[in-house]
Amino acid sequence: MQKKFLFLLLLFFPTTIFASYLNQANGVYFNHQEDLTYTDPYRGSLRIGADFEGIMIEAIQKARHRAYVAVQEINTPFLAQAMVQAKRRGVDVRLILEDNYNFDISSILTFERVPPEVLALMDPYAQRKILSQLTFLDINGDGRINSHELNTRDALTIVRRGGVPIIDDTFDGSKGSGLMHHKFIIIDDDLVVVTSANFTRSDIHGDYHEPSSVGNANALMYFYSQEMVQSFEEEFKIMWGNGQMGTGTFGVQKAFRMPKTKRLGWDMDVTLQFSPTSKRIPWTLSTNGTIYQHLAQAQDSVWMALFVFSEQHFSNALLPLFKKGGDIRLLIDRSFATRYYSELLDMWGLARVWHRDGLCFYQRANNPWPGSIQYGGVPQLQPTDKLHHKFAVVDSSSVIFGSHNWSISANEINDETLMIIQSKRIAEAFEQEHLRLQRVSRFGPPATLLRQIAYDEENCDEIHMETEPTRTYY
Repeated sequence: MQKKFLFLLLLFFPTTIFASYLNQANGVYFNHQEDLTYTDPYRGSLRIGADFEGIMIEAIQKARHRAYVAVQEINTPFLAQAMVQAKRRGVDVRLILEDNYNFDISSILTFERVPPEVLALMDPYAQRKILSQLTFLDINGDGRINSHELNTRDALTIVRRGGVPIIDDTFDGSKGSGLMHHKFIIIDDDLVVVTSANFTRSDIHGDYHEPSSVGNANALMYFYSQEMVQSFEEEFKIMWGNGQMGTGTFGVQKAFRMPKTKRLGWDMDVTLQFSPTSKRIPWTLSTNGTIYQHLAQAQDSVWMALFVFSEQHFSNALLPLFKKGGDIRLLIDRSFATRYYSELLDMWGLARVWHRDGLCFYQRANNPWPGSIQYGGVPQLQPTDKLHHKFAVVDSSSVIFGSHNWSISANEINDETLMIIQSKRIAEAFEQEHLRLQRVSRFGPPATLLRQIAYDEENCDEIHMETEPTRTYY
């Protein structure tokens, strides 16, 4: 009876019951963090980790003047309710989304259902997302979505009907940047929350319809700093314009800005830069150039946990450290780890071909290492969960972090956040997260991959080199 009462209390009063997380200057949390627990607000189960949605709700509840949100996707209704509640008490609340996720599910409903012909037009991934959302919205389980269910469970319906203004990366009059991939919240003049997670149930808490899912592995950082607020506010306002179609700027149309380093407190320096960077600007000045320079300066160790790793320059930057016996550890999400453009292959000393029009190709500028790193592999997470991290710890003293995946697209076409945090305290926290992931990882190339490589080499008459660099969507 007590558990049922707690679940009902969370369902109807979600913004009042969670631990206070924002109680120290400049901190970091992980949603799989082993020394914390919270109750999943949607499934009612007690679980290990930090409650990212609760942290963001707490931040928005603290807002007195403004709460600016820029995120690729949002489907967490309690966070949406917090935004509407803030607006009702006079806070300037604004939301920027990726255009692919800026739509009302009600727009595709017919007689409270999604017509089969509409689903048939979607790719399998989009179909799964829509069907998962419909399962979540259907509170009474009757197979239909009524107005009450939309108004209480659909995040975008909640914020729209609550009067929160929303724009996306097509509002500059273009077809949109690669991805509006930011994930940050600005609160008043003193607080910024930055995370690798989208504001979705699957990224934060876990897939609603999969009991074993505990969410994608992500990190969240918060900064009490007027200087950080000013920099993020500048990025937000460049994209926002006046909030109307044809204003604001996204993608490579944004003016280039050099990375800036800020001192935060007594123990932290943060270098901040925003993507994308036009090809007209020297690559060394780009966000990927900033990552490259930091990796190339590593003296002893680089520990990485990455959703995707397809930027050739980065593995090249780490090769000298490998040759002198440095401690290099790389974990990649299983969906990207063994693709032909994965730099984990280089670091295993392997190359994989891909096929087009009956021809075989190697990735452009491919550079397999003379040997293999010992700790290169894939975390064995729950079946539907992903390694969504985008971090590296360098020499146990600094952390590369943000929304920025390690890809060409993140550098050249996406709207992204990149930070390099110089702090042994923060580096230690990320190392602990990496060690946690290592305990559930499998290292080394799988036998199926080795067999596929051998088969391709035997059956490709000639292997060509790509003429263009590999681009990934992320």
